[in-house]
Amino acid sequence: MWSSERARLIFKLRNRTSGTTYSDLAKNLDSLGTKRVVIYNDVERSITQTSWVMQSKYWENGRVELLLSKDLSPYLLGLKNNYTQYLLLDTVKLRSKYSILLYKLMRECDKDGSNSIAILQGTPDEFKEWLGAPESYEYKDLKKNVLKKAIEEINLKIDDMDLEIFQGRYNRKVVQVEIHNNWTLKSTEDY
Repeated sequence: MWSSERARLIFKLRNRTSGTTYSDLAKNLDSLGTKRVVIYNDVERSITQTSWVMQSKYWENGRVELLLSKDLSPYLLGLKNNYTQYLLLDTVKLRSKYSILLYKLMRECDKDGSNSIAILQGTPDEFKEWLGAPESYEYKDLKKNVLKKAIEEINLKIDDMDLEIFQGRYNRKVVQVEIHNNWTLKSTEDY
């Protein structure tokens, strides 16, 4: 069904009670076809602009066929292997935007299903960017106002996380930050 050159999506509409379903679908797909997608390729050092849908075809029996852009299809088809799953129940427990972002980053670091310590590492500037902290923050401000508070909130509210911060220094300046998740297991008696 899938070709390496282009991705073809075929699906069938369940409720065909009125012609408005087709016209609404056609309008929405037309809108999607005109929206531009920008793809950055760090390896080739290039930028590609393309649309989401190259072609759409509708049948009277409710069948719809979409032909995706050949440049975009590898990204859409590769989503199954390249995504991070986390519990919505966990994220609603967190109040701070920094805590939510750090929680998601730590879940992303968990590549083996919590069987080993998950480590998020980067420079202080990378942490500022990842967490959306003010650019004016020096590392001491980032640590005090963002990292420590986010780690505290996550450790308090998320049952299976126990975060700890480590710093790497060059002379007296912090040049590397690591946050480790020493996973905690909740006992089955709690459920």
